[in-house]
Formats: sequence, structure tokens, C-alpha cells
Amino acid sequence: MTWSKYRRLCLVLVLPLLIAGYICAQGFWPYDRNPNILCVLQFNKEYCSPSGPIDAPFYTHQKERIGSWFSVEGFRDQSSYLYFYPQASVRVIDGATILSVTPLQVSTTTPDGELAAKALIGKPASVGLGNIPKDASSSLIFGTAFLFCNTLLFTDQPATYTATCYGRNWMGPVTFSVVGKDRPMLDGLRDAVEKTVDEQKTNYVLYRFITYPIFAYGFLVLSLLCWMVARATRFVRAG
Repeated sequence: MTWSKYRRLCLVLVLPLLIAGYICAQGFWPYDRNPNILCVLQFNKEYCSPSGPIDAPFYTHQKERIGSWFSVEGFRDQSSYLYFYPQASVRVIDGATILSVTPLQVSTTTPDGELAAKALIGKPASVGLGNIPKDASSSLIFGTAFLFCNTLLFTDQPATYTATCYGRNWMGPVTFSVVGKDRPMLDGLRDAVEKTVDEQKTNYVLYRFITYPIFAYGFLVLSLLCWMVARATRFVRAG
């Protein structure tokens, strides 16, 4: 085969080989497509790690060892192939100030509950994340709000966060600011989750870079071997 014919053959085969590589990469994806990320606060430092699916031994062990978790929102990209589920261990945030409360219109919300929720706006608060006892209820005690929440969203505003909290006859998102000693802890959680998410995305990009053209790589290697065998055969015959 001449060089010009080989180039035309490569042009004809490259697209089918890439499509075949794409199909195989999707079908044999070795990682969880919905990665769980568990973050544990130890000695004032955040440790986040991929934990596998919910039936994985590490995930089960961590969930049982800590006991109480809250969801960290804002890292789920609907357009991405990977859909992350970060969670963090229980903690209490002091030095917060409530900026807004939006009770959801659900069956447990009553008019009195809405009034109680709105009364929290502007009050200093202590925010419990993850540890929600069975009969816990966010409330206002001696001018200070005590919130029980199970999610945390990092907003676009510095030092401002939104959590889904539960009160007596109401539930819904509460937006609050934190300017005290616990803000570095929250920033550390955000940075640790972002780092873990970025690492997982990088692994996925590398996996695609290797697997999508894998059949094209194989074709080139096979072509090189055939060329070397043909050259060796001609050399032997000529001798």
C-alpha cells in the first residue's frame, strides 16, 4: 500500500474508530457517574474524599461513624456527565445573622408558622447543620435564633449562605451571613469540596482523552507493526 492510499484509509476510518471509542468509554466507565463526596471536619481542617456509591464499604462506614450529615449544594451540574453529591459532617455555626426566610408552601406550613419564620429575619443566629433531632424546631429564644438545617448552599455573595431549615409549622430556605470565627471553617469546606470535584472532573477528562481515540491508537500501532513486518520480510528476502 502506498503512503497516499494509507492516508486516505486513515481519513475514512478515523470517525468510525472515534465513535467506537466513545461508545466503549460510556459503556465501560469505571467510576461512579453520581459521585458521593463526604467531608469530615477534624482538628479545624476539612477532609473531603470520594466515597463511592451508597452501598460501598467506605461510604457505609463513614456514614455510620459520623452519624449525622448535611448536603452541600451548588456543585451539581445538570449538563455534566458527572453529578456530584457532596455531604459534610454535623457542625454548629455561631455568629450568623439571618437575612431572609422563605417558608415553603407545604402541608406542614401554617399561617402561624410563616409569621414565626418571618420574625427570625434580622436576628443573630446559631445554625445547626446536620444534627436534626426528631422533634427539633428552629426557634427564637431571648432574641437569638436557633436553626436546625440539613442543607447548605454557598451563594455568590461573600460570607452569605442559604440552608434548608425546619421550624414549628414551617420549613424552607434561610439565607444568613457569617462574619465571625466560623466563616473560615465554611470557606474551608467550600474549598475542600471544590478541590475534590475538580480532581474528579480532571480524572474524567483524562479518561476520555485516553479512551475515545483508543481504537485509532490501536489502528496506528497495528499499522506500524504491519509496516515493520513487511520491511523485515523484504530485508530477509533480499538477503
